[in-house]
Amino acid sequence: MPFRFAMSSFESFVLAVQKHAPSLSVERLRQAYAFAKTRSRDLPSALSTAEILLTLHPDEEALTVALLHGVDLEDKILLIDLERNFGSRLVPLLKALHKLATIRVNGVPEAAADNLRKLFLTMA
Repeated sequence: MPFRFAMSSFESFVLAVQKHAPSLSVERLRQAYAFAKTRSRDLPSALSTAEILLTLHPDEEALTVALLHGVDLEDKILLIDLERNFGSRLVPLLKALHKLATIRVNGVPEAAADNLRKLFLTMA
């Protein structure tokens, strides 16, 4: 059954994860949120992204990437911290997500470009 929610806090998000995806590690998501809280350019957007992604029944890694997508990947020390805290697979996923966000298709309406981003994300 699809679910809808309007969350205003990370704790509401955690409750939704526990209800709809109990096999996921809430502790890892807490760690990602705490990391993003101090280093993200847009934490509300990251939380909203994770909330939307939760409706698609993602794995833990996808939700972690969603929570961390606002961090600055140009900072080499930050990349080392990300890898140390979340594993070696996370940094390439974050970089791919950042690339998807910057795709511009000349002559294609924004809605169509969004559909292409979704297609690429699904194929990844």
